[in-house]
Amino acid sequence: MKSVLISIQPYWLFLIIAKTMGWDIDKEKTIEVRKNYPKDENWDRKAKIYCSKNKQSFAKIPKEYQPLMEKFLGKVIGKFVCDTIITDRTFGHDPIFNALSCMSDAEIASYCTENEMYGWHISDLKIYDTPKELGEFYTDSCINFRTGECVSPTNKCVYLIHNSQGDIQPCITKLKRPPQSWCYIESEVSE
Repeated sequence: MKSVLISIQPYWLFLIIAKTMGWDIDKEKTIEVRKNYPKDENWDRKAKIYCSKNKQSFAKIPKEYQPLMEKFLGKVIGKFVCDTIITDRTFGHDPIFNALSCMSDAEIASYCTENEMYGWHISDLKIYDTPKELGEFYTDSCINFRTGECVSPTNKCVYLIHNSQGDIQPCITKLKRPPQSWCYIESEVSE
């Protein structure tokens, strides 16, 4: 099974985690708007959350919460289950969707210029006691199963495993950069 790592700007992340953290704010973001979504049937519907270091977004967080949010910048801070992907094309025109995504009509229109957008429903949100480093997570396999050799562009794989039958198991690589939007990660290694 595969999980995903989703990169979220600090202000939007603040709106997602505030209630779970016990912070007193009047909004809760339960829909993350994206231009696409995972279509791999092996996706386990879990998403790890990376907090980007976007300074403009961070500046939108109320001042009293900024010191609390600083520890999340550039870290994987938790996870959620994406139990539903909303594919309705009325985004930006539905007041309920806008409220759940905490986005205005203008913000949605600005973000999704191609009229393709999807709502990732956030459920079962868990925040890690200690934020994790990006390098604790691994990308998909990079092994050529015909030759058994690593085909990673950097040839810096973490390991190759030979199982009891002598077969080569997938080679995986540590994440070095956050995804622009989201990427698949190996779920069994990253927990």
